[in-house]
Amino acid sequence: MDAKDIFFAEQLYLDKVINMLIKEGSNLKKGKGPNLSFWVFFEHFMIEFVDKHHMEKEQHILKMLLKKKLKENQIKYIEGMICEHEMSRLFIGRLGEIFNNNFGNNNKTIEGMKRTAVFFKKKYKDPSKAKKVKLYDYIQEYFDDKDRIEFRDMFLKYNEQMDYMGYAKTILKLEKNYSKE
Repeated sequence: MDAKDIFFAEQLYLDKVINMLIKEGSNLKKGKGPNLSFWVFFEHFMIEFVDKHHMEKEQHILKMLLKKKLKENQIKYIEGMICEHEMSRLFIGRLGEIFNNNFGNNNKTIEGMKRTAVFFKKKYKDPSKAKKVKLYDYIQEYFDDKDRIEFRDMFLKYNEQMDYMGYAKTILKLEKNYSKE
């Protein structure tokens, strides 16, 4: 897999998990009990995959790009993306705190689960639907071959330890539960 395929796969994984979260939230609103297997996976996925892998990697790449010779509008765009990532990582950190403090089949946890699902339903914009990979495409368009190679090598190095197949299998298994609804 090349860097663009990996970027797109990561976005697709995130989209699938968010769609399951929204369905889980809908089920909770209807009075159904929580799917604890999903919520345990969701917490792990958001903290380990999205925050510590995907977001950290992209922030590192964005900060690398800021060291390049850039135009003012490029600096603002990249700084905006860094800010967006920092806010997302803060949210994910808070989500982890909520689950660690309250997780269980109780009213407080279920209310937190509903609110989490509602938040994502309102705020999440699926990047995979655009068939574009924002950061990857930006680098391809505005940076030279030397920078693209440096970016690709750094990106691939970050991905050496990631168990993509493990996440893919779990996502597909959980997704089957929600596709029956």
